[in-house]
Amino acid sequence: SSAANSQSAVLRLMFLPVYLVVLVTVCVRPIRFLAVLARSWLLLALLTIAIASVFWSLQPDVTTRRLVAVVFTTLTGVLLAERFEWPKTLEVLACTYAVVVSLSFFFGIFMPAYGVMSIDFPGAWRGVYGFKNQLGYAMSLATPTFLACALANPQRRRLWLGFTGAALLLIVLSTSKTALVSCLAGMAFVPLVALCRIGPVLGICATLAAVGLLTLVGAIYALAPELVFELIGRDATFTGRTLIWDAISRQIEQRP
Repeated sequence: SSAANSQSAVLRLMFLPVYLVVLVTVCVRPIRFLAVLARSWLLLALLTIAIASVFWSLQPDVTTRRLVAVVFTTLTGVLLAERFEWPKTLEVLACTYAVVVSLSFFFGIFMPAYGVMSIDFPGAWRGVYGFKNQLGYAMSLATPTFLACALANPQRRRLWLGFTGAALLLIVLSTSKTALVSCLAGMAFVPLVALCRIGPVLGICATLAAVGLLTLVGAIYALAPELVFELIGRDATFTGRTLIWDAISRQIEQRP
């Protein structure tokens, strides 16, 4: 436990220079930044709720630390929106994920003692992260990002399609089924949006097809749930964390 706390403290210190860069960048162009932020009223509302949660948190000190990360991550997103057009923003995000993908393969192949888990889930890749599910989660976001980047920047389409396949492979190597399902669901929207942009007729047909497919999946789950659980390798709780949720519910009753 003390080792984990020490590692967490080191990671927090590593983020301080990043926060400083964000602050300096905001101060360089404050008017344009505030103009973009003022138009993002929904984002501001979500941040307000997150900040207010300190008052009902069971651990306000931990919540405050996490709020710093949430606020600066959000400010980074606003800076990207203010600085770049959408295709360029996609490439900035894709380049970041490309570094993660490359390093994850490097650790997995050349430093398997770190890049591949050996205790809890032997053989499952974790790449540059501490746990396999963290790698799977990151790659489930990276895959549709690469694919969208390939569509928005045709001059580098082959490059980003290659990284799309690499990110998908890392999800498989991580053995994170939740990440795989999330990734496939996210990727399913890419052709749907592309068809909708071509024309209204194709858009209506694609939407109806998507609704029909979702209805079919819902019917299979309602009529034969055991088949769905068997296909994804889960039980009826999906995560096996229902005991944790029960404990959390008791805590919420004390401090709703």
